[in-house]
This record gives sequence, C-alpha cells and structure tokens, in this order.
Amino acid sequence: MITVGFEAAAQAQVISDEALPEHEQIWVWDQFYTAVLHVLAERPEGEWLRRTMEDWAAQVIARIFEDPAALAADGASTVVPDLAVREGGAAGMEAVHVLNVVPQASGWPELELHLPQGEAERTARAVVALAHYFLQLNPLFIKDLALHVFAMRKYYIDVAPPTEERSMAEAPQFALQKAMKFFEDMSSGRPH
Repeated sequence: MITVGFEAAAQAQVISDEALPEHEQIWVWDQFYTAVLHVLAERPEGEWLRRTMEDWAAQVIARIFEDPAALAADGASTVVPDLAVREGGAAGMEAVHVLNVVPQASGWPELELHLPQGEAERTARAVVALAHYFLQLNPLFIKDLALHVFAMRKYYIDVAPPTEERSMAEAPQFALQKAMKFFEDMSSGRPH
C-alpha cells in the first residue's frame, strides 16, 4: 500500500509499506495517473495535471539520450518545483490518497484507489507527488516516466480521451508497449 497525503499545499508525504520493484513503479504510477485523469477529465485540475506532465515529458524527451544523472542535475527530476515530497508518517496528513497495490498472477499489479472527496487540486498534485517520490528512489525512472507520459498523450489523442472509462486500462498498456519498443529499438540500434 502507498499513501500520499499533504501537510500543506506544497508539502506532500508518501508512505510505502514495501518497496516496489523498479519495473512496477512506472506501472503503478501510470494507473494512478490515468485513473485521476479520468476522474478529473472535465475539470481544470485534470487539465493542469495533463498539461504539467506533458510539458515536463517534452523537456525530458528532447534529452532522452543523456545520462539520467545529468538530467536530474539540471532539475528534470522535479516535475513541479514548488511541490516538496518526503517520506513520512501518517500523523498530520490531510487529503490522504490510498493506493492499494494488489499483486496479480500476470506479474503486473492492479491498483485499488481510495481518493478523498472534494480535493481535486490535491488529487492532481498527489499524482505529481508520487512521480517525485519515484524519481527520488530510482534515477532511471526519469526516462520511463517521460516515455510513458508521451505515449499516453498519443493514446489520448489517437485512441480515446481520458473521459472514456476504457482509457484507464488501455492507456497504461499502450504506454508500456511503446516504451518497451523504444528501448528495444535503442538497444538494437534501429531508428526511433
């Protein structure tokens, strides 16, 4: 289980009961992102989240072949500079978002979300806070995140918008396939 909450508008806390394997971090984040975009699809907070993540991803994609440490040193490991994230305890947290990570036989966990009511702005910021948390844990997450956000952008334009319920399941799958293809092409020397 992962809990994302807030002490104040610009201070988020993330509590994780157990460390996720690196390959599951992006999968969990993708599911959180697509579910929140679906919930907030017709609200300004959903538009803010999508635009913020896509703008950040465009900057990273432009430098995708650089070392992740160089990207991080230039500030790319922070999506929203005014959102500080720390590992914390449950005491004093407001607007708590619970992500129950349920293992599956397929090897890819499913996410059961419990979102607070009436907290659209903090819910959008919770998705960014989880991205910041994974970026702090795993330097390679920066490239995965950028590729997945860009792939989901393509999905939302070409296949189905976030308002459609099917996008919650299909967009993460689409992103995973596109990212895997990119890394396969990169390792084989094929053009992208």
